[in-house]
Amino acid sequence: MELTYVSLCTGIGGFDLALDRNGFKCLAQVENDEACIAVLRYRWPNILRIKDIADAGKNNLPSNPTVVAGGPPCQPYSIAGLREGLKDERSNVTFHFVRVCNELEPAVVLFENVPGILSQEDNAFGYLLAGLVGADSAIVSPLERGRWTNAGLATGPKRTAAWRIQDSKFHGVAQRRRRVFLAASPGAECASEILFERAGLPRDPTPGLEAGPRLAAAIRDGVAGDDRGG
Repeated sequence: MELTYVSLCTGIGGFDLALDRNGFKCLAQVENDEACIAVLRYRWPNILRIKDIADAGKNNLPSNPTVVAGGPPCQPYSIAGLREGLKDERSNVTFHFVRVCNELEPAVVLFENVPGILSQEDNAFGYLLAGLVGADSAIVSPLERGRWTNAGLATGPKRTAAWRIQDSKFHGVAQRRRRVFLAASPGAECASEILFERAGLPRDPTPGLEAGPRLAAAIRDGVAGDDRGG
């Protein structure tokens, strides 16, 4: 079986390079930054490329790729970006990321962002989880003030999502760069095995999850802004 992927919020192709090196074939990329697009054209010529993620979906992207991967803008969740979370129009891209994943129905979703998304008081991560696992309401962390654990597992009718903070200094990079990585798949074991070593990090199933504001309303409001970058 051919292993394929669609890349969202591609940047200069970090996920793409890693997937290529592991035998995956790029089917399409979605990116709006012209400097990044120039790099992508050089590294991945003759690839279907869409500039606006709001225009991307099942009508113009290949369905059922093995993987959909991407890292939506981190500014809404980072200190440098003032951490305005869902109030920041750039968070629209995260909701479009979820929408495209649900339309394309990949075997695995890979998501990356800054650790700050785990501590947004507006529960941005809970909305992301709900959209990916198929819950109809935002998932609420059992921790105080909307904080989420550095690693965990959430299950819904569509997928199971596992997340974990990784630091680049432990992966052959000569700098510290902490990021939260999330894998989501219809199979619980698949998602957890991607991020968790069996003899290492314990899984956190986040017990006692509660229903929050309706996810549908969040998605409707989240995509209403004008900033629709990739």
